[in-house]
Order: sequence, then structure tokens, then C-alpha cells
Amino acid sequence: MQKSKITLVHNRKKSANVGAAALVQIKCYLNGKSSYISTGVYITANQWNDKKKEVVKHENSYKINANLRAKIAKIEAIEYEYLTKKIPYDFQTLKNDFLGLSNDSFLAFCKKELQKKDLKEATINNHKATFALLQKYENDTETITFQSLTLDRLQLFDKYLLSKNMEKSSIGRHHQTIRAYVNEAIKKNKIDAKDYPYKHYQIKAQKADITHLNELQLNELQKMAENENNIYLNMFLLGCYTGLRFADIQNLEKSAIENRDYNYLRKKAQKTGKMTNINISVLFKGNAEKIINSYEEMKPFLQVSNVQINIKLKEIGEKIGVKDLHFHVSRHTFATQLLEKGLDIVSVQELMQHSDINTTRIYAKLVNQQLNNNLLKLWQ
Repeated sequence: MQKSKITLVHNRKKSANVGAAALVQIKCYLNGKSSYISTGVYITANQWNDKKKEVVKHENSYKINANLRAKIAKIEAIEYEYLTKKIPYDFQTLKNDFLGLSNDSFLAFCKKELQKKDLKEATINNHKATFALLQKYENDTETITFQSLTLDRLQLFDKYLLSKNMEKSSIGRHHQTIRAYVNEAIKKNKIDAKDYPYKHYQIKAQKADITHLNELQLNELQKMAENENNIYLNMFLLGCYTGLRFADIQNLEKSAIENRDYNYLRKKAQKTGKMTNINISVLFKGNAEKIINSYEEMKPFLQVSNVQINIKLKEIGEKIGVKDLHFHVSRHTFATQLLEKGLDIVSVQELMQHSDINTTRIYAKLVNQQLNNNLLKLWQ
């Protein structure tokens, strides 16, 4: 890396009135760009010798110049250390070291903090997904330090995610995770509270996505699955027939099947910690049971990530006319199908593991709305 050119400048913006004191700054020219650090020294134009880059005609000229030379020497010594150790650096790194601020990576801090947290596995995976996006963003730009984590940087991160065709609601979820770690960094004095980057940042409200398949679409996917061995489609259909979340299907084992009068799927949900108890021999004509029996073991499911399956499901959705099909649509389909077939809302709440029945009522309202729409069509 090429060494920077460091010098002193006075009244850089030429904005001081005649006879008024103006700031002396350290100018650092690095990688084709000039950046500046304040020295805290204010003097008038006739007290500055621009050729010699020093203070003159001031009662404390000697002391001030010694102080300025010491500052120049300090930043040169910092840069020399990076050069000799062949460590990449930029102006912000030099400035932070010069001012005694932290150059620690915000992402590295997040990863360390996650290891200390007692969270459910599904939540941990969500946090890791956010970290992965931050890492990709850093690879395309530069390291996010505590000092560079500003409102502008957050907005640039948004533009980056939007350029990757990410939905605004998904971006909002990632920001909720990032904000939690920013708050933790403030508690540990890594970030000054007055520099809180989310102070003027508004996290986009997440609209409830209750996209679901109707019976015809579900049957179409079932026929498609019978004609091809598609692990992505099979996992999705298992979600439609059991209501299990992706993480629970991903980690499904045959030992979770209990044989009584019928086969029951009993598994502790990763998100809620509650035990599921689903009759897979009866629900949806035993389709879940058939899918599970088609595999000697469930290990292949572990190789599928949430991102992978959603990419594949989007392609599958286009074949049946469903825009942006993703895995969570399977849970919505499970709930709406059971309600349409007449199962009471309390039983659906139990199967969905909703702690609040009002969450389940969202699906009941959706079913009622669909019924009303169908009735209206009869008289139009």
C-alpha cells in the first residue's frame, strides 16, 4: 500500500472572516483522496506561515508548533506500524487510532455476543443469516467498525440489499437484529450513545404475509411431487400437511414418529419449545406419512438451507401461478385448509402452537373473507 502524504492546512474552506481565528487541520492524502483531522488549534491568517506550515507571531508559537509536530509524528508512527506489518488500512483506521477510538469490527463483536446469548436455535439461525448479509456487504465495500456505523452506512446497506431484490419487510427484520447488537455495543461503551445510528432511522413496518394455497393448488403440487423426486417440494408439502416450521422439518428424524392406533409425529418445536402431536396418518389423507416413508432417513433435509429452498419454491410457484412462493406459505396453507374443512379454531391454535388465539383468528378471517368472495361471485 502506498504511504499517505500528511501535512497541515489552515482555514481550509476559506470561510473565516478577515482577522478571525480559523482551524488548523491535519491533511491526509491517501488513495487519491484528501481527508482531514482537527488539531483543535485556532489562529488568525497573519499568525500562519503557509510555506513553512507553522504558527508565527503568536505568544505561544513554540509550544503550539511543538504540539502540531507531535500530532504529525503520532499519525505517521501509526501508519508506519500498519505498513511494516503489512496490515491493510484506510484513513478512518488511522483517524480512529489517532483519536484513541475503537477500530474493532462491529460484525466480529456481534458474533462474539451471539455466543454468550441463550437463544432458541431458530433465533440463532436468524441472527447468523443477518451476519452473513453483513459479511457479504463488507466484502463488497469495507469493514464496518463501531465508528463507521452511522445512519449513512445503514442507508447504504439498505440500498445494497434492495439491489439484491430483497423485500423491504425482510430488510426491516435484519435491521431489528442489527439494532439489538448496536444497543448492546452502547451498553459496553463501544459506541457513544449520542452517535446512536438508529436515532433517525425508521425500520419499515412489516405487513403480515398470509399468502396461502387453495386446495386445487395444493393438489397440483402433490401431483407434481408424485411425478418427480424433488426434496424442496417434499419439504414444503410436509409443512403444508403438518404446519411445522422450516427449522423443525429441516431437523426432522424418523424417531419422532410414534406408532399407536395411527402414526403420530411428536417433536419439540425449536421456536416455542412446545411438543407437537400430529396424526400424520389421518391429516390430509396421510400425505405427510407417505412423504416421510419415501425416505430411508431424513438426513438429506439437513443439507437444505432456508435460502436454497425459497429460491427453488419461487420457481415452483411460477408453475402454478403463485407469485413469490416461500416456505412459510406452507404454515398458512396448513391453517387455512384445516379451517376451511371445518376444524374448530381452538384445535387449529393447538396444532399451530399459537400462544394467542388472536393469531389463529387471522386465518379464520381470511377463510371467511374467501367464502364471502365466492358467495358474491354466484350473484354477479
